[in-house]
Amino acid sequence: MVDTQYIASIPYFHALNPEQQSALAGITAIRAVPRGTALFRPGEPRKTFLIVLSGQVHVYSLFNGEVQTLALLERDDFAVESALVNPTYKHDHYGEMAADGEVLEIDGKTFTEFRTSHPAIASTVYGQIVLNLTERLHHANNKLVTIYTTGKIASTYDNLDNLSELLLTTILSIIKAKRGIFVLYK
Repeated sequence: MVDTQYIASIPYFHALNPEQQSALAGITAIRAVPRGTALFRPGEPRKTFLIVLSGQVHVYSLFNGEVQTLALLERDDFAVESALVNPTYKHDHYGEMAADGEVLEIDGKTFTEFRTSHPAIASTVYGQIVLNLTERLHHANNKLVTIYTTGKIASTYDNLDNLSELLLTTILSIIKAKRGIFVLYK
């Protein structure tokens, strides 16, 4: 259990009153994590929601054997939010500590039970996550537009087959489709 004052200091939990923060503190834990520790890997269940308290988490995928950074998470950033909805979903990416630090953890199965007895708290937590995800989506959209308009992605790959495969793999992993078609035309 984490001290309630510590929970109160985390931006995602500011909207909770002290009693709610105390209840939430009862299902959280803080873990010290050394640099290089894998927090999650592709194919593993998304069982624990994480908030970075210190240090840095490198979220990445491997494309054609090369590390492609998806995000560098720092203080108050979170990951594995789907654990709070369905802790059986599988990870698509790697998450590794890039620097020594601490993370706050909420076990997904525990939160699933908790949300039944504390629906107002769960609703507030979900609302804060949705607000953050909206900002992330806006940022991702802007990044895609920048990549498209500058031709950056095309300039980094000289093999069109590899580029097509990379784009399709990325799109299919995002939309969770089983198949897709990729068409190029001028």
